[in-house]
Amino acid sequence: MSYFDDSETLQYHRKKWEGMHTLGAAFFILIVGGLGLGGFMFIVTTCWDVLVQHEHLDTLLLGLNITIYFVNGLFWGAVTWHFSEKRYRAATKLQGSMNEGSRKPS
Repeated sequence: MSYFDDSETLQYHRKKWEGMHTLGAAFFILIVGGLGLGGFMFIVTTCWDVLVQHEHLDTLLLGLNITIYFVNGLFWGAVTWHFSEKRYRAATKLQGSMNEGSRKPS
């Protein structure tokens, strides 16, 4: 079974990515990467530090943490966008060639 088979799961993921693709790379990198992943990491680690480690919240440390997690989220978003686009283009190209090959000459 090939990664680019015509399964329902692949069709679902392709349609989902097409929706995300229409929003653009900047949206994905900023919102999903920077705010989504970066914000999530910041909240989880801050809660862990306060609730489990019983550390005192320092404004400088909070500012540094949120900056680091936001930048890491941007990096993750850019890398994820790049490889998702690469896979999407390959799948679309393969789908197009499969459709052309399945047409019968008239």
